[in-house]
Amino acid sequence: GLDDPRMPTLSGMRQCGVPPAALLLFCERVGISKADSNIDFGVLEECVRKVMDSTSSRAFAILNPLKVTISIFVLARKDTTRSHLFHFQLRRAKICGDDAFPI
Repeated sequence: GLDDPRMPTLSGMRQCGVPPAALLLFCERVGISKADSNIDFGVLEECVRKVMDSTSSRAFAILNPLKVTISIFVLARKDTTRSHLFHFQLRRAKICGDDAFPI
């Protein structure tokens, strides 16, 4: 039916998880025109990425780690780094001061 996630309908996009704010941003970017035109689907995908980037948290996982020990590396303290590329107020990641690293 029309709510099939594979179809580019509003209900299908809602089934895929496209946020309403992304559709509003897409409509603002495309605008209104009387002429026939083709809009690249990448424009909608970019709007979805832009909206979801500000609300989604990111995580990094090593599923099957290999433990590598570096004998000449010394990190005496624990350090933190930001876990989101653009939004500094989101979660911070901890880096342990150990000579063994999972890769």
